[in-house]
Amino acid sequence: MTIAATNSGLSGNLSKMLTAYLSDLETKNISWYVDRMADKSWKNITPDNITPDFIALILRGIKLYVKDPIKVENCKKELDKLIISNKHHLNSSVGVSRKRMVIELNGEDDIVVARNKARQLAEEIGFSKTAQIKIATAVSELARNVIRYVGFGWIRLKRVSDPKDGLEITCIDKGRGIDNLDEIFAGDYKSKTGLGLGIVGCKKLMDEFSVMSNSSGTVIHALKYKI
Repeated sequence: MTIAATNSGLSGNLSKMLTAYLSDLETKNISWYVDRMADKSWKNITPDNITPDFIALILRGIKLYVKDPIKVENCKKELDKLIISNKHHLNSSVGVSRKRMVIELNGEDDIVVARNKARQLAEEIGFSKTAQIKIATAVSELARNVIRYVGFGWIRLKRVSDPKDGLEITCIDKGRGIDNLDEIFAGDYKSKTGLGLGIVGCKKLMDEFSVMSNSSGTVIHALKYKI
């Protein structure tokens, strides 16, 4: 589906932005990605229902399908203008209402997105300020490891209630795996990159923490319970 540049309102502005800087194929791919990943169609976006999540989703689509860094930068600037022009609407919708969300990790910007989403969800669940910081820090470190050592992955945040209220964090990547896990958790591993220290630090911040890793990838599962 190609976005029609004749759309009115905010969706029309988004359409014009893409068709001004990108090819028809790039526009089509981004449109397909956004409509597939979002809860609502691109064509239904208005100043009243746009959210920071949707803006971030558009940016991820651009990064996935546009290889020219100049084009990406131009689109980011236009998105910034849209965010500013609709700031009063965005401010009213920054809360996280879903019990489960998945953040794709493609670049440094997604580390910030993951950290902010984790803290927002922790606040909604009712964690203390101190616990919110611990959760946000753990998610940030996990996301940073994925970007630094693999380049692409996912973080899933999920609200849980059994056996008690809390936040479940799952970090997944398709890298080559982590060697020397036993050494890392025993404190005997001296990493030149800091990868082991990041995992150990995250474990200390969480109530439950486990790592499954092999040559096909790594899955890190963590839980923080509300006291």
